[in-house]
Amino acid sequence: MAARYPTADGQYHWTAILAPKAMSLVVSLASFSIITITCLAVAEPKQSSDYVWHEFINDTGWSPDALVFLIGLINPAFGFSGLDAAIHLAEDCFDPARTVPRAICYSLGVGFITALFFTVSMLYCITDIHAALDSRTGVPIYEIWSQATGSGAAATIFMALMTLAGFITAIGSVQTSSRLTWSFARDDALVFSKHIKRMGDRLGVPVWALLFNAFWLFVIGCIFLVSTSGELSQARSPHPQWVMLSVLAFTVFIGTAMVTELISFAFPAALLMWRGRASAYLPKNSLFNLGKAGWLVNSLVVGWTFVALVIFSMPVVQPVTAETMNYTSVVLGIMTVLSTINWFVYASKHYQGPNVILLVDD
Repeated sequence: MAARYPTADGQYHWTAILAPKAMSLVVSLASFSIITITCLAVAEPKQSSDYVWHEFINDTGWSPDALVFLIGLINPAFGFSGLDAAIHLAEDCFDPARTVPRAICYSLGVGFITALFFTVSMLYCITDIHAALDSRTGVPIYEIWSQATGSGAAATIFMALMTLAGFITAIGSVQTSSRLTWSFARDDALVFSKHIKRMGDRLGVPVWALLFNAFWLFVIGCIFLVSTSGELSQARSPHPQWVMLSVLAFTVFIGTAMVTELISFAFPAALLMWRGRASAYLPKNSLFNLGKAGWLVNSLVVGWTFVALVIFSMPVVQPVTAETMNYTSVVLGIMTVLSTINWFVYASKHYQGPNVILLVDD
């Protein structure tokens, strides 16, 4: 679909990811290389291959282990959330019908190889897994780096490198999310669309869309800060209360992000199958026309979305309490209510469908 409908709206207009910025890629790969090589070279003693490849540690209270494995997939899945983060600049790139799907393939390939190698390497370098999980910093990977290098300073440098890469990535995320909001407003699908869709005269960017997104980020941040400050003084468990709440908030955020992203991919995949994968909706002369294999790919996307909707909404530990509950389903419910209100108050009267559909000749 990316080869057929490359527009700024991403899945909303059946498109896909744009290649990441070169600087972000260089910083990410450089950080990956420095951290991985250093840890493997310095860490002594290393864990055995039996520990890395065969031992399964389940302290969650859930059973069987297969269910725990599925719940744990939310972390590696989050690593590929960038497939949606940079989608929405497709209209700004050259030859998007080819650039966009190639970027998807390159991102998946590089991401899978580096993530697998990094994860396996860190498992060999772990000294005490429980110390990493119970770290007062609330960042297990920092403790793992400290154990591997025997130096808090080295772990801090590694964290600075990851923070730099994350900062660069955040710039792209802000840019692309504002483009997505702007594209919805361009189609008159949001309350205050006439303001949100305005482009800055001097800057040439959707300033109001940026401010709209920033407002909701501020609201979410305030909710997290209030919940943390209200419980911080009541810590009685071996884990600092703020660490537990941080983990809870992080789980909610990434769970919601992954579920909504999967749903956004599942809808066009399901509709494409409902249309019988007609040639009118597929690239004609392209390597990205999967032919009959496309039925399998689309089916896997829709099927996995249903599975993920359940497992990514499950609490990560038992027994389930107010502190360990996974509130992803609650957030999804609130989003559904807000979307319904937006539809009846504004969109049902103004939204007429996408204002732009790019049909690219193969």
